[in-house]
Amino acid sequence: MDYSNYYLKNYFKNRNDKDDSQTDEIGGYGQESASPTEKSTEYVDGVENVEIEVVPQLIGTVNTNYEIRDDDTIVDIIPQNYDRRDAKRRGWIVSLALVTCLLLSVVIGDYMTNGALLSAVSSLYRSQAVPKTEYYALVLKESESYSTAKIYGDQLRLLGGAGYIVKDGDSYLVIGDIYDDLDEANAVIEKNEGSRLVSFSAKETDFGTIFADNSQLMQSMGGYSISVISQLAKIGDSLAAQQIDRAAAIDQIESLAETLQVRFDELNAENDGVDQNVKVLLNDINVTLGLLRNLCESEASRPNLLCDIRYTKVTLALNYCALQWAE
Repeated sequence: MDYSNYYLKNYFKNRNDKDDSQTDEIGGYGQESASPTEKSTEYVDGVENVEIEVVPQLIGTVNTNYEIRDDDTIVDIIPQNYDRRDAKRRGWIVSLALVTCLLLSVVIGDYMTNGALLSAVSSLYRSQAVPKTEYYALVLKESESYSTAKIYGDQLRLLGGAGYIVKDGDSYLVIGDIYDDLDEANAVIEKNEGSRLVSFSAKETDFGTIFADNSQLMQSMGGYSISVISQLAKIGDSLAAQQIDRAAAIDQIESLAETLQVRFDELNAENDGVDQNVKVLLNDINVTLGLLRNLCESEASRPNLLCDIRYTKVTLALNYCALQWAE
């Protein structure tokens, strides 16, 4: 190909020799060219607007006679608008800075104390590996008859509540939901007249000591129930706020169950069948897997998925509080 027309020495000669007739050709050579088309980019904000809860201070619980009506609803606490991408970016930057400062402090301090600092930190972590866990059940109805409590529980499930029945002395309590945060629980109390809270607690447990003769995975899985309950709570809150639909909620629950199944298979493979605590943990995980799989099945008798998620949360929380570990 001949590139001579583009040589600098021929540039002005070629420009002056252009014939005027070329102005009639397509493209308008010889005329003043139009300015390039300006390109504009339209940015669309794709972040979904959500609401955030306004958490009131604890002022106590209310005890009144509460009758469930057809128009009663469970009030859910929903988050406010925020930019998830910016918040996540800022969170990573702040977290990285804090971790860096912490690591530098620990390394320098450990060097200055000849290793005593890390030894003390390790001992403190093991003693506080899984601190005492408190759960707060929202009681919406109390009855001296189980059959009456069962009727109210079924009505509550139609409204999206758990409808879980607990025997307390001579009374039967109908639970709408369970929380691990007292402020959140009291925020819902104020929106449901006549409701009250009942607390359940799991004692502080050092799974590092309980499973000292087992693998690190076994030790880390000791308090797995807390994480599962937390994940179910997030899924239930998103479903109640209509941030996700039923299909998306089931997908998230299935993903949670699959992850837990992988851990269960690994733990089961290393189990020698002798350690009693290992048996307790594996049995509990197996029950949890059954409950999660049950949520993913389609049953015509179920009022809705939300009430089943809340029912499962209550079940897991009470099971976790009731677990007995051999010393």
